[in-house]
Amino acid sequence: MVKKSIEVSCTELQAWIERLENLNEYGEKDLRAYFSRNNIWVDNAETLGHYMVNGAESSIYSSPNQKEVYKFKRDRTGNIRGLVTILKGVLNHNKCFPDTYYTLIGFSSYERDVFGPIYFGVVLRQEFKNGEFATNVQVIDHLKKEGFEIIPTDADGKFIALKNGFQVTDLKSQNAIVANNRVYIIDCCITKYE
Repeated sequence: MVKKSIEVSCTELQAWIERLENLNEYGEKDLRAYFSRNNIWVDNAETLGHYMVNGAESSIYSSPNQKEVYKFKRDRTGNIRGLVTILKGVLNHNKCFPDTYYTLIGFSSYERDVFGPIYFGVVLRQEFKNGEFATNVQVIDHLKKEGFEIIPTDADGKFIALKNGFQVTDLKSQNAIVANNRVYIIDCCITKYE
């Protein structure tokens, strides 16, 4: 069941990546109207659940049953390419870390400030992992067991992880949870390289 859910999520994400890549920036002036016509607009991400935390790239909400979290990943570019970049990162996450895969819920918007332009973001759902933040050592050990090559990038313990053409960064303790004696990567930056 979970494998099928991951496959459905990956297929859906890939389809939206292709749809957005085929839209040029001037082909759809009103993205909100475009997403509404496609039944994938979320009027207010805050209605999805109880606010938990606000990070650099996203706001996170706990579902009422506390079995899942909703993440509103914000785009800072204000254009279609930014949304495509977010979706590609989510697709890469699902391929690298299927035990914490994301499901696309829709798209939403936020204002940069009272007088600023409207920016868009992606609303995602992920299973809630109840545990404690992992240490750097726990994250590295977990990734090595999963076949990742670890490359230190500085003396402060930062590193990148490589596997099967994927480069994983931003693996700090707040982005990994230890639950039931297992490390779960819940958030990171993943790019595909060749």
